[in-house]
Amino acid sequence: MLDTALPPLERLRFFKRQIGITPETAQTLAPWRGAFLDAEEEMGRFLFGLISGYAQTRIVLHHQTSEQRLKHNWQGWYRRLWDDPDADGFMASVWRSGARHVQYGIDHRFISLAYSHVRRFCELKAAAMVPESQCAAVNLELGRIFDLCLLVETDAFLSSASRCELDVMAGVAHQIRNPLTIIGGNAALLLRTADDDGRARAAGEAIIDEARRLERMVRNVGVYVATLSRDPVFARVPLPALLDETFALLAGDTAVRACETRLEVAPEAAEVEGDREMLAALFYHLVQNAAEAAAADTATPRLSVTARPSADMPGFVDIHVVNSGSLPTDTPRENLFLPFHSSKPYGTGFGLPIARLVARKNFGTLTIGDAPGEGVAAELTLPGPGAVDPTGLFVRP
Repeated sequence: MLDTALPPLERLRFFKRQIGITPETAQTLAPWRGAFLDAEEEMGRFLFGLISGYAQTRIVLHHQTSEQRLKHNWQGWYRRLWDDPDADGFMASVWRSGARHVQYGIDHRFISLAYSHVRRFCELKAAAMVPESQCAAVNLELGRIFDLCLLVETDAFLSSASRCELDVMAGVAHQIRNPLTIIGGNAALLLRTADDDGRARAAGEAIIDEARRLERMVRNVGVYVATLSRDPVFARVPLPALLDETFALLAGDTAVRACETRLEVAPEAAEVEGDREMLAALFYHLVQNAAEAAAADTATPRLSVTARPSADMPGFVDIHVVNSGSLPTDTPRENLFLPFHSSKPYGTGFGLPIARLVARKNFGTLTIGDAPGEGVAAELTLPGPGAVDPTGLFVRP
């Protein structure tokens, strides 16, 4: 699966532009291309000698491939360095190489070490054959190419490793779902025949309550994994409509129904920019969490959502979700954003982690603090219309 993954070319092109690789890079190196290529077999022997000397990589190389094939692959990459480092094909080949390293279980630090060794190899070759007046320019472009290789390789390594971990998480959640259904069904069956005041009834009710909590946790794990595994698709999102949909979805929630609710969106903050599906999950969990905290902590629970243009970040929108009540006194605030951490008896510990993850993936922030005289405030900042570059890779200055 990893070998056939499609490289994220738009993101890689962004990296390449930031590093400064242009068509002029190949032009600067062109006069020395033949001389560098003459050293490809020497480079293969040099790199194999180094990599096979490390116990951590020697055992992987010994079991995964032959010396001849390994040198052939490295020499193929080395040749592509001198063809056109500005081409998409070059970046795609480096990215697929990084994905394969995950498949083989190679420690990424030794991949970085290998790139460092070959970079020094090339710099020594340049020093030996390039006139001193031109050597600085050649080494500058060489440095840019190796920076790009390492960055693209790292991107592939992280993406592929994360995919493996997410697949495991999704698989575990899926495998738990079926046993939970059986447990809940059998507990309900036992309740039908249990005495009204018997221990069996109390045990059955406890089992059903815990089964429902686990079902909710499995569902939230699925949302968390889905959010981690994809990049946002940015578009303008009307904030009032999104909030209306959120409260409509939570209309049956006991805690939300118990709250006195107030919504106030300034006309200048009526739109945000982000992935609509992700933002829907963010507001669902943020509002639900605030309502549950208010209902559990106060006799007259209150909940408000206000939105204003950000005073600290021009082009962004500040959204405050405030609930009556107070923060837990025995828990560091940052722990509230940790998965599986919950201060509520039947909480799953995924509401706030999902909300913060969505905020970060959409170039936003989410914090929680005291709101003097009101209770607790979740302070959310999201990009406003036009704040995100069309590539979705960075925020406009």
